[in-house]
Amino acid sequence: MHQAKKYAKLLVNIEACNSGSMFEKALPKDINVYVTTSANSQKSSYFKNYDNLRHTYLGDYYYGAWLVVIEKQDLTKVTLEQSYKYTVSSQNKSHPQQYGTLAINKLTVFQFLGSMFEKPLPKDINVYVTTLANPQESSYAKDYDNLRHTYLDLALPMLFLCHRLNIVHKISIVIDLALHIDLSLYVAELQRLLTGRQYMDKHIAQYVQSVEHMLTVNTDAILNGKHVVNNAECYHKFVDTFDQQCFNINQNTYGFGNLQVFVNVCEQLREPSDANIVVDHLVQYCNNNVSHNNMHIE
Repeated sequence: MHQAKKYAKLLVNIEACNSGSMFEKALPKDINVYVTTSANSQKSSYFKNYDNLRHTYLGDYYYGAWLVVIEKQDLTKVTLEQSYKYTVSSQNKSHPQQYGTLAINKLTVFQFLGSMFEKPLPKDINVYVTTLANPQESSYAKDYDNLRHTYLDLALPMLFLCHRLNIVHKISIVIDLALHIDLSLYVAELQRLLTGRQYMDKHIAQYVQSVEHMLTVNTDAILNGKHVVNNAECYHKFVDTFDQQCFNINQNTYGFGNLQVFVNVCEQLREPSDANIVVDHLVQYCNNNVSHNNMHIE
């Protein structure tokens, strides 16, 4: 896009766990792209404000803070830098970051959002923003335990089921009268989810053990390490192989949280030339050991 001159200056805001990993050591600083992320390359992004009506979270701290800026500030005056600093200071769970051409953050938010934000936002949008900023004022959005509970987005599928079961509330209810659904269905679904995740974790650990002799550290260090991607070619081969031969990542999004293991393998090889060997071994391992029958991981 930069080479084709498709934009003058580009603003990108990303809300996801480990979202900084998409730009750290990867985004050039001279192509007029300014990016903010809800998390750095190593940490998770935290959601809050569970909506009992819609059975989902309304957003995370990063997104909520950004909406508050849009609603409360004069966007013709507030800069992207001021907006970013507000998202950082407004919470202590996630770790927002900024990347790219940082000089762009001296420009005003208005220059990127357009003329529709010259006037106050519609009241219904204001209510939504207020809900994110002050969930205790909402009749349907609750942030449990005095607003102290925040959640990793990779844990959300399990938490949705837990909310349905009223585990978070710790209320002893055996029948969901509102939905007329036997709660045993949720229990069974939660068990399938847990079993599937344990299955994936087991095979990733066993695979790493099988190639440990080719690494400079032991299996535990690989499974728990937090290396940054330097050997991108090796890592990309691992991701494609894992997705195509082991677990389809789009269908089993829990797998995104395990991709760090492959970063660690690539960065801890005794011999860089062994990259193709360990990737080929992953193909063999998954073909011989991984079964996808009735798996539910998410």
